[in-house]
Amino acid sequence: MFLLIANILTWRRDGRDVPNVEGFRFAAFGELTEDLLAEVAPDVVLSPLIGEDFDAVEVARLLQRWDFRGRYRAITASLPCLDAVRAEVLEAAPDVDFDLFVVQSRIN
Repeated sequence: MFLLIANILTWRRDGRDVPNVEGFRFAAFGELTEDLLAEVAPDVVLSPLIGEDFDAVEVARLLQRWDFRGRYRAITASLPCLDAVRAEVLEAAPDVDFDLFVVQSRIN
């Protein structure tokens, strides 16, 4: 099971629906609670590295506080200092299994 912390406020403001996909649960950062984490019981939590009202450090701190034992991955475009970003998140939440998913943007 995947829990995706997403920019749902923007999606809703833009008139887009929150996807309903089997095996995935979408939530805004403000909806991320210990109860939601227990309800969803995700193997993986995904989020953007920087969201509209949160960043990966904040998510990682919450996951550590709630003793999350799955994997947490933040999605980002390529950055010149990926190792520094990883180190910052792991410094804030050393017990969280954290890494980055680097995606390439395509311009057509």
